[in-house]
Amino acid sequence: MKTKRKFGWCIPLLICALLIGFAACDPEENNGGGDDDGDSSELPSSSGTNEFLGKTLYLDYGTKAEFANSGTTFTGYDYDFSGEVWKKNSEGSYSYNSGNKTISIVIDSMFIGGTKYNKTQYADAMMAEWDASLADIRANFDAYLRGMLFYDFSEELYDEISSAYSDIYGDDFDYDTWSEFLLFWVEEYYATEFTAYINAYKSENGITDADSFILAELRRIGANFNSISEYRAAVRNQYLDAFNTRTYEYQLTADNQILVQEKLPSNRGTDELKGKTFVYDDYDDYKITFSADGTFSASIDSVVTETGKYAYDSTAKKVWLQPTTRSGATISQYYTDSYGGTPSNKAADANSTFRIAVYSYSLTPNKISDSYF
Repeated sequence: MKTKRKFGWCIPLLICALLIGFAACDPEENNGGGDDDGDSSELPSSSGTNEFLGKTLYLDYGTKAEFANSGTTFTGYDYDFSGEVWKKNSEGSYSYNSGNKTISIVIDSMFIGGTKYNKTQYADAMMAEWDASLADIRANFDAYLRGMLFYDFSEELYDEISSAYSDIYGDDFDYDTWSEFLLFWVEEYYATEFTAYINAYKSENGITDADSFILAELRRIGANFNSISEYRAAVRNQYLDAFNTRTYEYQLTADNQILVQEKLPSNRGTDELKGKTFVYDDYDDYKITFSADGTFSASIDSVVTETGKYAYDSTAKKVWLQPTTRSGATISQYYTDSYGGTPSNKAADANSTFRIAVYSYSLTPNKISDSYF
């Protein structure tokens, strides 16, 4: 059953998911410069023993990097769950330091539909799709708006229609069919009320066209852009950021799996979080407390606990969390105790659980929320 509308809807590539290659970076994890001059894509010199030759790194269940048997290159893959096959999506280079257990990687090329692109070509190709999606939203704005607001129109009605759909069709349906059914039901039986709701929504939020709606929704998640062109530039920079150098701390398990954690970015500005407790959105049972020594502790439903280190940018109002323990277990202990089954699945589970998360934060009240830019 579908849940309440969040922000992963029709605005073109808004979340800009970059689960690509070795970087496997969600948009909220991109913190590079995103420029075209290549300064952010330089590898440090290698030192010590190359412990990655011929190995495979599983960053999560759908992302892996295979290291060549010689040299310092890798190939990144995404898992196509529908076709149950790994598909190549990137190629890149890396350097290593076995003394301090770090590996730095940089993507050199990305693949779209089997076609190879460099940094600028990739960003241009992705933005061409973005532009086409934006043009479609502008041309069909009323239909998009109605499709996105039918849930907010009435949660009670939504649940009622959910039950009706399940009674008629059972649980075997896809999102498109489900969405079309819901919208049909609302417009068939509640057209007058739904139209009034949409008109009131437009008036209250200053919505006059697709562009004003997009900017309003971006502000709702804390991404304040003055224009669509400014927003477009930020999206393009996120695609460029996929090619920036990233450095990970690593360790090898007894059965030769690779566990990694990306290093935190440098702090910027003033630490406005230390000594304070923040609530995740309006979820009072998810709390994060920040200490003056750069560490944090989190509690979710008083069941899952997490400790770790954090970095901040007080100008952008962003905070990065690097877990050290999850319910008392380090990443290596978590790997050992994982129910993932195969070593590769256990590594995917551990690496995805201990990856850096980044949030936007606000003061008075102290609240954090997902960060998309």
